[in-house]
Amino acid sequence: MDTLTTWQLIVASYLAGIAVTGFLTFFFSRDPSLGIRLLCSALIAVTWPLSFPLVLIFILL
Repeated sequence: MDTLTTWQLIVASYLAGIAVTGFLTFFFSRDPSLGIRLLCSALIAVTWPLSFPLVLIFILL
């Protein structure tokens, strides 16, 4: 049985976070322009450990 190394677990969790954060941010954004929404979700998805909590705070306020 093959097990994942610690590095593979970190990469897998980061990639899963990118996918979830990009998807949620795209639908949470309110800009009418599709290009801006895609750019916004891509930038937030890549930097999700720092920026996604801010997205959640702005949504809740």
